[in-house]
Amino acid sequence: MIDLETFERWVDDYSDQLTAFAVQRTGSTELAFDLVQDTFVAAFGKRDSFKDEGKALSWLYAILRNKIIDHFRSASYQREESLDQYEYQDSLFFDDKGQWKSTAAPGKWGEDGLSQVERSEFMEIF
Repeated sequence: MIDLETFERWVDDYSDQLTAFAVQRTGSTELAFDLVQDTFVAAFGKRDSFKDEGKALSWLYAILRNKIIDHFRSASYQREESLDQYEYQDSLFFDDKGQWKSTAAPGKWGEDGLSQVERSEFMEIF
């Protein structure tokens, strides 16, 4: 079992390393702080089951990795949206057969001297 003094030392000693690890994987400092805090809360809750003082940082990294995975897994479920919301927009541009409506079909892009030069340069490079 880990005593409170040891746990407080872990927070002081390992917070920066864990935060850097989380920032690298999430791209967000604020999110990293939250995940590291959640990591320490989870570790504190399981402190009775921890046995090897020498592997404390490895144990904390494992908890943090799981917290990061859980965060992104949860976020991916929240992003799902129904395609039904686009039916109205589709009816503005497409007929019942899925063809462009003549009034909504994209028109030709205007051509000027510059775009022709750009197109020539692109084809040379391509």
